[in-house]
Amino acid sequence: MESLVLKTLGRPDLHDAKVKPFSVWPLLHRGRPVLWRAAVAPGDPVEVRMGFADDDMASQFAAAAAGGLQLFGARLDPEAVEVRDAHHDLPQEQCFKLEFLSPLRFATPPLYRRSKPTYEFYPRPLSLFKSAVKHGRTLGLTKLGAPFLRWVYTYVALTDLGCHSRCVATVKLPGGGIARGFLGWALYRAYGKRRITDLRSWGGPVCGSAG
Repeated sequence: MESLVLKTLGRPDLHDAKVKPFSVWPLLHRGRPVLWRAAVAPGDPVEVRMGFADDDMASQFAAAAAGGLQLFGARLDPEAVEVRDAHHDLPQEQCFKLEFLSPLRFATPPLYRRSKPTYEFYPRPLSLFKSAVKHGRTLGLTKLGAPFLRWVYTYVALTDLGCHSRCVATVKLPGGGIARGFLGWALYRAYGKRRITDLRSWGGPVCGSAG
């Protein structure tokens, strides 16, 4: 899916960028991600979603996508192209829920020299926000840093999680390749209020039971 964005934007220079100024969803069919080479009948509608860190890049992609897209060697003729502002004015709730539509994993920093990286598949709050802050700072989207991460480590807890099948899944992606990681949703609660406003940009309020 990343290649679709790069080709549509005409930006092959971003292919090797460690942090790209956009993110892509898995291909959606009937509202759910296509991860296991699921067959999509000819003529069935599919949905392509992505998020951009730059408004101009989002507008450029939308304009180019309106003329058609190439995905896995097939042409897609969009029925509609919609651009939404992802910034929400969220209430200052202390619970939030995140759903991971493609396998999630975090590289673990080594204490000793090793030849291959190892990964953690558990969506711990510190791992999640450390990755988000790192990417956000690289793209100039946030100034949060170590003080915020110390607050997350101290006050934010993973209170529940759920999976559609297996929590750690190995999936074959539609464009080829294999991904392995956590696949499901996680519910978090902040037990301190001092940095709640900094959490408002990461997820919506869902205090209460989750299912």
